Amino acid sequence: MYVIISVLFATISFIITFLKMPLKEDEKKIIRILSVISLFMTLIAYPIVNRAHALIGNMVFMILISYLLEILIFREFISGRKVEKIKKITLLTILTITTIICMINNIAFIIRINSDTYYFDKESPYYGSVAEKEVVQEIDNICEYIRKENQKGNDVKIISCYSNLYMNVLNKNNGMMDLPFYGNLGKNGVEGLKSELNNLEHTKILLVEKEDYRHMQESEEIKEFIVENFERDGEIEKFSVFNSKK
Repeated sequence: MYVIISVLFATISFIITFLKMPLKEDEKKIIRILSVISLFMTLIAYPIVNRAHALIGNMVFMILISYLLEILIFREFISGRKVEKIKKITLLTILTITTIICMINNIAFIIRINSDTYYFDKESPYYGSVAEKEVVQEIDNICEYIRKENQKGNDVKIISCYSNLYMNVLNKNNGMMDLPFYGNLGKNGVEGLKSELNNLEHTKILLVEKEDYRHMQESEEIKEFIVENFERDGEIEKFSVFNSKK
């Protein structure tokens, strides 16, 4: 929250201060545009204020800061023919090195995904992704478990941000249950998800209880509600299994 407030305060200060300085009209225009975008970008942080949203919201603000520093400080030091020549050589060197590194990595990646030891086959939605063998095995195990339960007439709901790892393979969608973050629970929030869970029939509920695997945006209230109100039915991989009430 302090980050958002400081950005808003700093942006407004820049608008007031720098537009009164003897700048070129095109420079003032750029500052105006970046300042307005920066102000509205901070709204991205809501309703969930965390590091990722704060960084995204402040991205344009950082560009604005860089532009202002270039105008006020660095421009005096990077003028002249010799400096311009050094800048071009440096930029060309960086681009060349970056291009070579990208080509090497891309060639190595293409060789890897086409080798016999690669984990995802071409039919998988994750073909081309890089993952550890243990992760691939876990995806296979969970998907196989869900298929077997479906054959028995049971549905499976994974109340976790990991859910889509398996739903993508099975081509299923369980709405907010697949990503039960506070900002994804809709207008009814936690109580709405509780109501949905209570109305499940012939369903296995998979829940991550271990804190090492839980995400900070996942509701602790939902976890406690499931643990306290549903019958425990074993474990699979990192998930605890619970039976629905009906």
